[in-house]
Amino acid sequence: MGCPLSTLRQRIANQDKIYSNLWELIVLYSCLPLGTVEHERVDEGRPDICIRSPGLESIWIEATYVYSRTKPHTDSAADLVKWLLLKLDAAGVSNARMANVEILLRDDSQPIEAPRQNEWSQLLRSAGWRQFVGNAKSSRCNGCAYSCPSGNMVVQLRGLSQTNTTSILFPSSKVLRDPTRHPIYKEVLDKASSPLKNSRSRGLGSQDIPNDRWEMESPS
Repeated sequence: MGCPLSTLRQRIANQDKIYSNLWELIVLYSCLPLGTVEHERVDEGRPDICIRSPGLESIWIEATYVYSRTKPHTDSAADLVKWLLLKLDAAGVSNARMANVEILLRDDSQPIEAPRQNEWSQLLRSAGWRQFVGNAKSSRCNGCAYSCPSGNMVVQLRGLSQTNTTSILFPSSKVLRDPTRHPIYKEVLDKASSPLKNSRSRGLGSQDIPNDRWEMESPS
């Protein structure tokens, strides 16, 4: 597979963008049945993977992992939901910890946002919480909702889980009509432009780069 994967292994061992490097490793090993696979050397500024098959043009692959910009918000929302279910259980709502939960948005033009953790205890003193507890008891955790007075989320109970565990359904992301605004497009464009910048700073000419779009290399 060309040079040893020492650089990639070191990145993973150091937990430097570990998910993106693991994804790169998965893509690399998935390509092995297709031919001779070469991994980018750290100083080459080329796409991550090159597949060379006898009699065919080489294929260049740039492996990209896009980190979710909303993950911290969804994580905190999930933590709040689990905490609220524990409080429902403590208030006498049977099997509350096995409820299916759907998170809705009070304002669907804004991203999901949970109340800050130091505000959680205040939620239990609101009239809306007391009404929520009563509705959850009478409906067996089905169809009742609690709108958090701060943040941007509504916790709706959708009955009891058949697997004895809580499931949480988050709001779906809006579909981007313009592909150039998609985070994957931006990430690939940024990674693709880096080799050009690096090569120019080293004084390399266009003949030193595989080709403009790095899609494939002409067979030798």
